[in-house]
Amino acid sequence: IEVINKDQHLATINSDCTLNFSIIIQRGIGYVPSEDLRELVPADFIPVDAFFTPVKKVVYDIEKILVEDNPNYEKAVFTVETDGQISPIDAFKEAVTTMYNQMSVFNKVFDLAEVKLVENSGTESAVDLQDLIVKIEDLNLSARSFNSLDRAGIKFVGDLALMSEVEVKSIKNLGKKSLEEIADKFSEIGY
Repeated sequence: IEVINKDQHLATINSDCTLNFSIIIQRGIGYVPSEDLRELVPADFIPVDAFFTPVKKVVYDIEKILVEDNPNYEKAVFTVETDGQISPIDAFKEAVTTMYNQMSVFNKVFDLAEVKLVENSGTESAVDLQDLIVKIEDLNLSARSFNSLDRAGIKFVGDLALMSEVEVKSIKNLGKKSLEEIADKFSEIGY
């Protein structure tokens, strides 16, 4: 067990006494109020609210942007605050992966290859998001690998990064060598 917030105030005691206590630690999801825990802990324990998510706060804004003299575009700006167990970028990536997995049932209805990510802030997160909008043709893949991805409608690294391994392996004419080549290129850019 790793204590993330070592500065958390637990109690105020006199200098001439000792504090001994036992705690119960469990895994969970989301938030559980102490009222729901009263029946689960022994009578001599004090239940406290349980926060299982490392994400403290998420705010998103939709801002208008100018693209090639056209003001009718928008971008989503996410502000993610965590408790330190996970970085905000990793939390965002995990959320996008979860969302994609849940929404993949619509793959046959919508063309998800047309989704584009644009990030212009100068932060560390911009570097990671910039990698996702690199065009597949810029990876310098072999002709066979590129053609297989192109025929499957995969235009950006982000399209491929959001696919499960099973989905990638099921791309027509994408053999073992091509998969290894793509995996090598992804490891070069940090995925």
